Formats: sequence, C-alpha cells, structure tokens
Amino acid sequence: MLYITYVAKDFQDALDGNNSEDLDSENVASSNSVCDLVGEVSYSMTTGACKCLVRKYFTCHWQRKWNITDSGRLTYELVPTVGQKPQLPSRRNTSISFVCILLHESNLHRQPYRLSANTPQLCTCGQSIDDLEHFFLEYNQYDKARQKLMSHITDVWNDSENSEKCRISVPLLLAPTVNSNLSTSDCRTVLSRTFKFLQQSGCIL
Repeated sequence: MLYITYVAKDFQDALDGNNSEDLDSENVASSNSVCDLVGEVSYSMTTGACKCLVRKYFTCHWQRKWNITDSGRLTYELVPTVGQKPQLPSRRNTSISFVCILLHESNLHRQPYRLSANTPQLCTCGQSIDDLEHFFLEYNQYDKARQKLMSHITDVWNDSENSEKCRISVPLLLAPTVNSNLSTSDCRTVLSRTFKFLQQSGCIL
C-alpha cells in the first residue's frame, strides 16, 4: 500500500495514457483515495497496468541518474535518452564495432593512453592521433569509402527540410537523431551509410 502511494506521487505527471494499460495505471496514480491513504484501501489493478507503472517509474529514475552522473559523458552525447532500442548493423562484427564506439571502448579512443602510455597514440599513417575524428573523416586509406559516405549523407541532408548547410561530423554519423533535425527515416539512412563505411573499412574496433 505504501508502495502504491509512493508511485502515485512520483509519477502522476509521467503517465501519458497512450493505451488501456496506461489509463488503468493513471487511474491508480491519480486516485485521491490512494494518494491520501490513511487506512487500508483496496484497488483493482491489472497485471499489465502494474507492469506499465513500474516500467515508467524505473525508466524515469534511470533517466534522471543518466542526466546527472559524472561518468559516461562521452556516451551521453551520443545516447542521451535511456530505454530506446538503438539501430544496429546486421553484420555481427560491424555491430560490435558500433556498440564499442558508442560506449567509448573501441580500439581507437586512445586506449593506450588509458592503459599505459602518458600520451595518445598516433595513427599508423603518422599524421594524426588515432581517434574517431581521424578514422571517419581523415584517414587516407579509407578515402574511397569516405567519398561515398559523404556523398550519400550530403544527398540525404539536401533532400531534407534543413535550411542549414550540411556539416558532416562524427556526432552526425553516429547519432543523427540527437545531432540533427533529420526525420526518422533520414536518420536511419545516415546510420545505414555509417554502418556501410565501418564494414568497408574492414576494421574491428
């Protein structure tokens, strides 16, 4: 009973009533007899409505923690919203590389700097630090694949409703839903082209 009172006070604004289960849980959360509980009060609630209420509670709690925590800020820039299923490549190796990039745990990301050396490692080309910026936008070994990537992304951008000039960046390639005003369909196209570039590079990051 105390549990229901706590949920009702904390989540009355979070319930949006998108389906019947939401409506059931909203009725519980907004019930005065529950919020102002003094004695024992029984209330009928379906299992689905209960699960919906609990899911919303923990999602909101998780989001608040993710917003304010000091760790994982580089991942937060690419994945600021919790509970969303990401678009992943169909190929296993490419999918692993993409997830490692999002988690800032790839073989690029200056791992030697974290593990042993005091300075970031240079790329094998000797021209720049071996990081995501260099991998996606500069490394000359991938020029052919990069030209195709840039061409496709530019076409998607120009065909969209964006009035600004297209500026291709690592955040745009990895998290277009966060770093652009593109439609959902366009964002999926951008990610699919990014996955294609990862696959063509032949690298397992």
